[in-house]
Amino acid sequence: MSPLLDIAGKYFWALGIIIGAINASMIYVKLRSRDDSKSGLTIESKNILLWYSILMIAPWLLMGAGIKFGDAKSVWDYFRPRDGDFWVWAWFGVAFFLQFGGLYWLWLGNGGETLVKYREIFNVDFSNPRILKYLFSFPIFIGITVGLFMCLVGIPIPSKG
Repeated sequence: MSPLLDIAGKYFWALGIIIGAINASMIYVKLRSRDDSKSGLTIESKNILLWYSILMIAPWLLMGAGIKFGDAKSVWDYFRPRDGDFWVWAWFGVAFFLQFGGLYWLWLGNGGETLVKYREIFNVDFSNPRILKYLFSFPIFIGITVGLFMCLVGIPIPSKG
């Protein structure tokens, strides 16, 4: 494996954290401009920011812990959960939990309506909660499908040598 690919595999999780933090900062700025700037963010805005940050950063923190302190050597190990590494399975468990939790909130909670209320944070003018629910559900289902595929199929990963 090339040294560049090796470095990318070992520190991909850090890039995920950086991108998640940048996106959360952008959401914060949009929410801040939406809410009354004198009193700060509303409780609902704070909850949106908190959960968005958890969704975007928690999986990468867990991956980083698995690579730094666990048996996972790089991001490539996460393509093969069948190999049985604890950290890889923990990562998939958290990812599935967050995805199913998001679907639950979106469809059975007031998620669709809340996101329509705060639609300016997405740079798209959503006005119908039902359309928003379908549009947000599609990538979640793709993620679940890809995750299940990775769990069931032995994907070849780059090896040293």
